[in-house]
Amino acid sequence: MPASQIDVQHNVMHLGIDSLMTVELQTSLQSEFGLHLSAMEFTRGLSIAQISSRLLGGIAVDLEALSAAEVMPEPTLDALLRAEIAEISDAAWQELVEEVL
Repeated sequence: MPASQIDVQHNVMHLGIDSLMTVELQTSLQSEFGLHLSAMEFTRGLSIAQISSRLLGGIAVDLEALSAAEVMPEPTLDALLRAEIAEISDAAWQELVEEVL
């Protein structure tokens, strides 16, 4: 069936998915996206739209956690760069300058 003919609001069990396919779908969603859905959720009327919403909700939470992660403060980054620069030999500096020019 072409994807354009699938009604994403219908229960996935009405799309011809049997119990084995449900287990395969559960396993794929868990391993690929970390989304755990029970077999009961599928049989009670879980739709493609609902699965997508749960998946996107999990991604949004992950993105919020990443954006809230502590970023290295500028003075610390500056100090690390200065320390690395201080360790570069004169010969290495000469090589870098020649590569740029």
